[in-house]
Amino acid sequence: MKTPKRWITFLAVAAWLLLQSCAPDVPTAAALSQEDQLNTSVAGTVAVLETRVAGLEQSATAVPSSTKPPTATPTLATQTTANLTAQPKNSGAGCLDMMSFLGDITIPDNVSIPPGTVFRKTWAVKNTGYCKWDKNYSIVFSGGDQLGGAASTPLMQDGFVLPGQIALVTVELVAPDTAGDRSYTGFWKLRNPSGATFGWGDDGSRSFYVTFQARNTFSFIDNMCSAVWSNNDGLMYCPSAGKGPDGYFKQEKAPPLENGLTGSYALVMVPPQRENGFIRAKFAPIKVPGNSYLRGLIGCGYGEETCNFKATISASVPGGEDQVLAVWTETYDGLNAEIGVQLNRYGLVGQQVSFMLEIETNGGAQGDVAIWQDIYLGE
Repeated sequence: MKTPKRWITFLAVAAWLLLQSCAPDVPTAAALSQEDQLNTSVAGTVAVLETRVAGLEQSATAVPSSTKPPTATPTLATQTTANLTAQPKNSGAGCLDMMSFLGDITIPDNVSIPPGTVFRKTWAVKNTGYCKWDKNYSIVFSGGDQLGGAASTPLMQDGFVLPGQIALVTVELVAPDTAGDRSYTGFWKLRNPSGATFGWGDDGSRSFYVTFQARNTFSFIDNMCSAVWSNNDGLMYCPSAGKGPDGYFKQEKAPPLENGLTGSYALVMVPPQRENGFIRAKFAPIKVPGNSYLRGLIGCGYGEETCNFKATISASVPGGEDQVLAVWTETYDGLNAEIGVQLNRYGLVGQQVSFMLEIETNGGAQGDVAIWQDIYLGE
């Protein structure tokens, strides 16, 4: 969970409309602005959240004690039952407010964010009470590091979230201007029209929170779901739906590499299994520190002897076009290519920059398993 500044945007999604569709339509990435793509991608994640929420793990050791969640996130059915015994808040409209916390959608806890970066944090929550949430509800700062965020902002500008529906709550945040080892943590709750605040947990007292460190480094693997993902067919949900002919992506701790060794922390990207298939991830902008490099390794997965793909790293500033920083053609030759892109050379230092990782098939896609090892921005 992360901290706010400048302006704060709250996105509440009528997720039941998505959940009732077995195959929701996904607009093509080309038809949307970057902001629209991010909103659509995050909203699409809710369509598969019902089947994945049991897998959203909350680390007890990484969570401030005032909001420590259970060691494993229960299923939606269990959460709903548990919240019926909570201490609800009266909305003033003759109904009772309760909520459950489902998980972090973007920006996992305790990652590093470059100083001065404007970024978004999104949580998924569920209305488990008896009131309809609308523009008269607010998300409010409840403690910790506020970092310039508004004390109170309407939960939404229009629309509503009925009991039993899921809402995405998004705040726009800014990392502190100075790097350091300190962790920044801010706590947030909802407030109903009568002025009563409520959170989640058995007594409704737990906040959803944001916690991170401002450092001159950024892991593209940790922040996988802060990217807009797309392929030949349009936008993709994050996390990916798993292996399939339309391509997929995932984090992997130690994948086997084409040189026969065990790799380190990696982002695995597999394009659609078709001619000229592609898969790409365009990350939300981060502020590039001085003397920064993109570092890591890129290669094929072990045993994928027909592997043959093109890997590209691009970058863009707000309102600007993508500029290619590096391109590799990878085949199953037992070697991994080293990534060492000096960003000073491209005039990107000090700017909010969106980076894009792309894998394209060279012809057919059989065996095109691309592994980005330890891909990160740093000095």
